[in-house]
Amino acid sequence: MMSPISDAAISTARSGQQNDAFNDFTRAIQLNTTDPRAYHNRGLIYQQRGQQELAIADFTKAISLSPKSAQPYNGRGVSYLALNDDQNAKADFDKALALDQQNAESWANLGLIFERQGDFTKAASYYQKAKQLNPNYQPALQGLQRTLGTT
Repeated sequence: MMSPISDAAISTARSGQQNDAFNDFTRAIQLNTTDPRAYHNRGLIYQQRGQQELAIADFTKAISLSPKSAQPYNGRGVSYLALNDDQNAKADFDKALALDQQNAESWANLGLIFERQGDFTKAASYYQKAKQLNPNYQPALQGLQRTLGTT
């Protein structure tokens, strides 16, 4: 269960106040070290700051606390992508999809891995799946444009 501080931090983050949200998530973790969403959300802020190793550590902690949640796997995979670690990124996106087949972000992220590897046909199929799940998901549409020249 999330703490009231963690709930408040999510609201703060949504309002664009990342530094305040970061501090609130850190405080929530100090008060409740078993709140996976606080770790996940602080990981997202680390990610936005370009602190991928710290993000990976928080996503990993969130996974250890809630191993059946797809979002921390996806988040950690994004950080691995930023570090050009496609192998670990792919493993995390695959795990996220094993937990939630409806996760358009993970489908698109796998598409990006295949695109980076030069397999545009396979990449396009993953982007297409993401688009089917969320027709307005911009990373999927942009990926289709890059790989097929269409959306």
